Amino acid sequence: ATKEGRYLYRLEEALRRLEDKGLVESAANRWTRVSEVSIDEPEKIYPIIWTLEELAVTQAIEQMTGKDFTVMEQANNKLRKALAAENPVEASIADIEFHEVFIKKSENPHLASILHDLKISYRRVEVTYFEKDTSGKYSFDEHCGILEAFKKGDLQLSQAMIRLNWQNSLLRLQQLISKKIKA
Repeated sequence: ATKEGRYLYRLEEALRRLEDKGLVESAANRWTRVSEVSIDEPEKIYPIIWTLEELAVTQAIEQMTGKDFTVMEQANNKLRKALAAENPVEASIADIEFHEVFIKKSENPHLASILHDLKISYRRVEVTYFEKDTSGKYSFDEHCGILEAFKKGDLQLSQAMIRLNWQNSLLRLQQLISKKIKA
């Protein structure tokens, strides 16, 4: 096989994987484009994510250390600064970093992989969420509550705070989308 042939195969395979994740759409031998963001997608994905993150909390809470709390605090401060700078991409990255701490600490690679794949679908929507400083500010405050629950070692409170963060984020996102549609 030629070098170009191997390159084309890899490119086609990468595009197929993106299509499987719903990030691109194509018509055979005609076109490939980035798929539109579905405004209904968060309603389908967020409940799955918060349920799986609650499982991650169950598996992680006894393993959490002061170092983990420091990393979460740093990620949350990065979120606050990104919001103040009106940088939604950095805010989204900081939010991911915050949640990744306890997901990794669950030491469950299958759970981490499933969550990673689910979150790929919502990242484009999340940037829209963080475009508005007032909406994202609540996420910072909710993260503070999550962190305090972890520090107390309170499993039920930690799970409830995770669920609340996702539920409130979904509600705020729906309100933002509703405003954009009306505008």
